[in-house]
Amino acid sequence: MRTLGLMIVCMALVSVLAGMAGARSVTGNRVLVVVPKRESLDKFQHVLGALEQRGFTVTATPATNASVALHIDGERAYDHALLLSPESKKFGGGLTIGDFTRFVDDGGNVVLAAAPEVSDFQRKLAAQFGVDFEKPGTTAVDHVANLKDGDAGDHTVVASARFARAPAVLSRRFVQDKPDAVYFKGITHRYSGSPLLIPLLTAARTTYSGGGAQAEASGKPLGLVSVFQARSNARVAVSGGVALFSDALLLRQAGDSNRQFVDDILQWTFQEKA
Repeated sequence: MRTLGLMIVCMALVSVLAGMAGARSVTGNRVLVVVPKRESLDKFQHVLGALEQRGFTVTATPATNASVALHIDGERAYDHALLLSPESKKFGGGLTIGDFTRFVDDGGNVVLAAAPEVSDFQRKLAAQFGVDFEKPGTTAVDHVANLKDGDAGDHTVVASARFARAPAVLSRRFVQDKPDAVYFKGITHRYSGSPLLIPLLTAARTTYSGGGAQAEASGKPLGLVSVFQARSNARVAVSGGVALFSDALLLRQAGDSNRQFVDDILQWTFQEKA
């Protein structure tokens, strides 16, 4: 009996460990997080803490750190890159667009988070994956679908429930007939017709790009978040709003759907989801 009991306990433990392992990234656990300056890390404590809790090794660094490299001796130095410094004109000691595309070609996954003043470098990087940001300085505005408090009355924290039907990426609450809305603050984008690109979250019909066209004017909704599956099987996510990953949106009372949405983005991009 004792032997049988021990076997049951062992089987249960194996099952638990297998479930935990299933939640880990199939491409590795090394994450490079780039922020404008070290003090900026305080704005992203929820996301960084969640990554560490899921077993990732997080290396956070200012964009100006000249020692930052995506490859060392021809091998990837990291498995994933989370870029939270949208106004940075360069990364490290001079990483190029080619360095990032090579990183993706080698199987590295990237999350690029932008803002209205996104740098030309990051505009060009996003364009490699079919994303074309709106004019510099423009921002999503919605006088109907917005956060009713906490946006200084300028209606730039917009609400949207226009998700792609992408159950491989999104939780059930976002692909059901009446999905929960999430809040977004940032710049909008157009997107290519590449079969590798999914416009994951698009703006509500009442949303417009401040100084730009109405959401539906071009025949396509304005993009807020898009994801890209590279031919190397690497994954890229592009958000027009770095605020999406910030504690300011994630930890507010209305932030439950935002927390789930950000988890979905990171889990899919970092290949914790098939």
